[in-house]
Amino acid sequence: MKISTIVTVYNLEKYVEECLLSIFGQTQQPSEIIVVDDCSTDNSAAIIKKYADKIKYIKMPKNSGVLLAFITGIEAATGDILSFIDGDDSWHTNKLEEITKAFLADEDRILVTHDYECIDGNGKSRAYNDDNTHTNTAKIAKKSLGDTNKMDRLLRNAILCYKGVWLGSAFCLNKKYLDIKKFKQLMLSLPDAEFAYQDHPIAAFILLENLDKKVFYIDKILFKYRIFGDNHSGKSNT
Repeated sequence: MKISTIVTVYNLEKYVEECLLSIFGQTQQPSEIIVVDDCSTDNSAAIIKKYADKIKYIKMPKNSGVLLAFITGIEAATGDILSFIDGDDSWHTNKLEEITKAFLADEDRILVTHDYECIDGNGKSRAYNDDNTHTNTAKIAKKSLGDTNKMDRLLRNAILCYKGVWLGSAFCLNKKYLDIKKFKQLMLSLPDAEFAYQDHPIAAFILLENLDKKVFYIDKILFKYRIFGDNHSGKSNT
């Protein structure tokens, strides 16, 4: 099973190297690492290019927002599983190993995600009270109690109804169930696509396109979500 890792970056010179090192340090290495630079104006590109022998570097033709950078990465990917990470986050070393186990356990799984922890701009642990993902996913894990069919129903409902499931730098997709051309056409048909988030739209899309397939939650903390300033996804001038 080949895993593609897609990294999206815009002006993250302070953090992108730590992000890349967390990928290089995985107990199970991805088959390819694709870094999509949304026309950074800082030193991000120079830092990324230090690792040119380990990555595929793609620079967007113009600053287009995280959604289009994300789609560009998927279009370039050749792996069976698509994994994603924002350039200011980092993974725990066993992230891809755990993800691989989850997909190999059931070939009908189309999406796998997991728990996370929050860090600040200096890498120190911090609380995050802006959403209810920890509370909601803990309930899903407790209620399913090893029943993967029940977990699938609860998790699918939580994602589609936006009840609180962390995707971002956590979720991974089974590429063979993703019609990226159809998703791209859909998103580009909407107004202001450059301002759209990437994770929830594509998660909802793949779930609704594959109603007979399954989703899965790993009840382990496998990545660090960094919160600093106004680091929200979107076009650079917002």
